[in-house]
This record gives sequence, C-alpha cells and structure tokens, in this order.
Amino acid sequence: MTKSTNQFTQNKKDCGKVFYEELYSFNERLVVLEKRNISIDFIKIISMFMIIILHLSYKGGLISGAKMNSINYYSFYFILIICFIAVNLFAAVSGYLMIHSKWKLKNLISLWLTVIFYSYLILFIGKFILGFDINTALMVDSLFPMSRNIYWYFSAYVGLYLLIPLINLGIKGLTKQQMKIGLFIIFILGTISTIFKSNPFGLDLGYSALWLACMYFVGAYIRLHMDTNNLKVSSLVIKYLFSIFALFGVVLLTSYANVHFFTRARDVTWFIKYASPFVYVSSIYFFLLALKIPFKNPKINKLILFLSPLTFSVYLLHTHPIIFENLFDHMASKFSNYPLFLAIGIELMLALVIYLSCSFIDFGRSKLFKLLKINLLSEKIAAGLTNLTKGIIK
Repeated sequence: MTKSTNQFTQNKKDCGKVFYEELYSFNERLVVLEKRNISIDFIKIISMFMIIILHLSYKGGLISGAKMNSINYYSFYFILIICFIAVNLFAAVSGYLMIHSKWKLKNLISLWLTVIFYSYLILFIGKFILGFDINTALMVDSLFPMSRNIYWYFSAYVGLYLLIPLINLGIKGLTKQQMKIGLFIIFILGTISTIFKSNPFGLDLGYSALWLACMYFVGAYIRLHMDTNNLKVSSLVIKYLFSIFALFGVVLLTSYANVHFFTRARDVTWFIKYASPFVYVSSIYFFLLALKIPFKNPKINKLILFLSPLTFSVYLLHTHPIIFENLFDHMASKFSNYPLFLAIGIELMLALVIYLSCSFIDFGRSKLFKLLKINLLSEKIAAGLTNLTKGIIK
C-alpha cells in the first residue's frame, strides 16, 4: 500500500512537471507570436497573390485577349501596375528580416529540396498521369530546375542568399545618410536601365540577383533606420497613389501616341518593369503602408501566420513550365471582354483559387517533409557543405 501510494505521488509529480513544462513552452510561443511583426507575413501573402495576377495578366492572356484601347484593356493594365511591385516587396522582406537574423545554410538547402520535390513531382504527374505532351527540353528543365533556371526568382535568390553575410556586414558599416545615398543610387541605376531598355549595370530590368540585392538593401534600411510610428498614413497613401497613377499616365500616353503618331506600336509596358523608378518608389511606399496596418484580430493573425510559410511554394507550383505551358497559357483570355466588374471579379477569384489550392498542396508537402525528417537532412547536407568549404579554403 505504501509503495503504491509513493508511486502515485511520484506519477503525480511527473505529470505536474510535464504540465508546467508544456505551459511554459506554450507561453514562450505566445510571446514569440506577440513580438512577431504580422505585417511582414501579410506582405509576403499579398505579394504572392499579386504575382499570380501578373501571370494571369500576361501568360493567362487577360490583357492580350482584351479589345485594344477598351475600358477593360486599360483597367487590366491599371491592376497590373498595382501588382507589379510584388517581386520588389518579396526581396525587401528578405532584407527587413535577414538584417537582424542569423544566416543559416540549412534554410537554403531546405528550400532547394522543396524545389526539387515539386519539379520532379509535377514532371511525373504531368507526363504519366495527365498525359501532357512534354518535349525533351522541358523534361530536362524539370529534372535540373536550378541549372536550367526554370524558376528565375529562386535562382536569383540563391545568388543573393549566399552573399547575405557579406551584404549585412557592409550595410551595418554604413550610416543612415550613406544608406540614403545608396537608395538614391539604386533609383538612378533603375531609371537609366528602364529608359534606355538596356542592361549596363546588370540589373536585367529587375530579373537578377543584383536587383534583389538592391531591394534587400531597401528592406534593411527600413528595418534599421525608419520609425514607422512617426509616418503619417495619409502622406504615404498620397505618395503611393502618385507613383501608381504616374506610371498609368505613361501607359495612357504611350497608347495615345501609338494611335495618333506612330505607324509601328510602341511598348506600353516600357516603364512597367521591376527596376522602373515608378515601380521602385511605389514598392517602398506600399511596404511602409503595410507596416502601419494594425493587425489586432486574432483569427486573421492566425490565418496570416498559417499561410505565410506556404507562400513561396505557391510560386513553385503555378510557375513550373509544365503547369505554365499546359494549364496557365491563355486560361483567362476568354473572360477579357466580359463586363468590366465581372471580368475583374473573375480575375481576382481565379487568383484566389490558385493561391489557396497551391497553399493546400504545400501544407501537405510540409507535413510529408516533417514525417520524413527533411529538416534533419537539410542540416546534415549544410554541415557537410560547410566542412567541405572549410577544407577547400584551408
């Protein structure tokens, strides 16, 4: 009886210890969530949603299918202009987060394994289940996604990520005034590249690791030197709208000139580039506006925190060449000339369906990776590469 009582007492103590440990761990997680800037997660989500709209506008045929110079035509271009800041925002988020974060090679390895997983999976499903006619070049692209650059943003991001430790050292050695000069230089380089439609500085109009590094610099500056509490929302809104409507004005003027002066059409997307001064400036003001949003609804915050880690895979899924060429190509052109609000509603609904579908798929992938302990594999690969690099350097 005494032994049983002692055993019961010991079990009770053990249960109490486990309970308090779990309670402490839960409280720690709550503190982390409270300190986390939900706005950054929101920017990642809204950026990916915008990217889908960009792809619906171009590859999906929404703009090309619209009657030239119609209200739908210009409305779709206006929406395109609003959404063209997406890639800049994504890169700026990296700078905002990584300037104070510890660089980990395993994070890049984990991302690379996700790319390989989706590339091979989509190739298998497309060829053997859906029966798509996949040529040799596309098959090779799918088998070697990194070397064949089928995801331009991922390839550029790898280049950026490997240099982040050096970039951070450089940034932290600069004063606020010196970084302001850097922001202006980026503006000038982007403006020259866009006006002359050339690539003298390697920016490639924004489709490069160098441009991502420029926007990384922007995000780092905002994190280090800007107190968003002192910024007025009304002022940010006015500046953001001015940059958006200025770019839309350029589109209107170019279209007007095409009709009345030029026998050969000029490019109405001349300044709709990631490195464009209009897109660069509007990206910054939108980023600052997003930081001002007071996310106080717990349910919305939970949804944002759930969707945020899945955002990059939304890009990997819907832009894979097999998906892009067989499912995405001109999928929205049939709606281009519907009544305006109906066409816009369908555009937004399509983007939402694509976003949520890809997020749902990636949620399953994340659970599978957790079951297979892919995170541990990433750590081992990263450790092996680190040791190899140290050996080579020695």
